[in-house]
Amino acid sequence: MDYRPVITLTTDFGLADEFVASMKGVILSIAPETSIVDISHLVAHGNIKEGAFLLQRTYPFFPAGTIHCVVIDPGVGTDRHILATKSTGQVFVAPDNGLLSPILRDTDRLEAIHAVTNRSLFNTRVSNTFHGRDIMAPVAAHLAAGLNIKEVGDQLTCGDCVIVPQIKSKIQSSRLIGEIIHIDRFGNICTNITLSELANLSPTHDIIVHVGSYSISGMTKSYGHVGDGELLAHFDSHDHLEISVSGGSAALLTGSRPGSIVTVEQRKSHH
Repeated sequence: MDYRPVITLTTDFGLADEFVASMKGVILSIAPETSIVDISHLVAHGNIKEGAFLLQRTYPFFPAGTIHCVVIDPGVGTDRHILATKSTGQVFVAPDNGLLSPILRDTDRLEAIHAVTNRSLFNTRVSNTFHGRDIMAPVAAHLAAGLNIKEVGDQLTCGDCVIVPQIKSKIQSSRLIGEIIHIDRFGNICTNITLSELANLSPTHDIIVHVGSYSISGMTKSYGHVGDGELLAHFDSHDHLEISVSGGSAALLTGSRPGSIVTVEQRKSHH
């Protein structure tokens, strides 16, 4: 079977307007054989951290040759760069605003970084407010159709790019303090606290997780191990601490949102 190029799309455009469809139309006009995969269009508006988080979780499952087009672009129309970055045999096209930080931090796998400046690849008319349609989608399509990444514009180094430091949880007086990075459509609360960080703190059955005004004692294997409506803490499929409600929304129950703090501490032993 002939290989069909794959382009993924991750945006904060939502699904109510014409934005996503316009980008797909541009891609299919240039590279009609392309398979387009939607990662998400429901990233919180302008939330670069969340967009980077979803991309980082998803791209390892795609084959070499995939082009990832990521448009969360509050700086659209300013003089910020647009990047085309090659890593692990895949290419990432996105504004230079921190979205590609997980890719750029992984320097061992980086193969190339270029500024997207070759105007012959853009739509004939480039708007000031929709570079996803007029620059990033056509460039991604040309790359999918076989264009060499060197043709998009000048080579850059990591030092030329916006790289946001990884948001790590921190230990403060024997408590682990982390952050909510993403709320999924089930209302599950995804945090930046990892299994290995928690294991350093305490045996996982012996901890208390605090979110909002709620406290959860110990870790549970998965949603079905507690009763309906019950709050639980467990490790998600990426080994990050996740807070859920069986059959409900943990985010609604606790009033949590991306950026909210989650703390974990050892249960006090009573003698």
